[in-house]
Amino acid sequence: MERASKKVAERSVFRFFYSIRVPRFSKKIARLEPNLYYLINDFSVKFNRPIYNKAEGDRIFSVQVDHVLIGRSGIVLLETKNWSRASVQNLDMRSPVDQIKRTSFALFVLLNGDAG
Repeated sequence: MERASKKVAERSVFRFFYSIRVPRFSKKIARLEPNLYYLINDFSVKFNRPIYNKAEGDRIFSVQVDHVLIGRSGIVLLETKNWSRASVQNLDMRSPVDQIKRTSFALFVLLNGDAG
């Protein structure tokens, strides 16, 4: 039952975070107070030694996220997608939810000084 609840929650988060289209997102971000928020677009980092995420059994050699928003309340990672039928059916494409979870784990390790 717990696993089913987790999947429902992830789907709900997915719909919430990814329902805003890229042009609309850009307009909303542009309204933020520049002295209070910093936005980094197309952030990527490669690690000398891969980071091992034991919970997922994943060795992370690099990460990329579309937007990193930094403010007083914390750091927010944002993935923006322009969905097409082909992208939805592409089984090799990493889920945006999985991509954010993977990147947030790697950045947590990086910011805590444990990355190689």
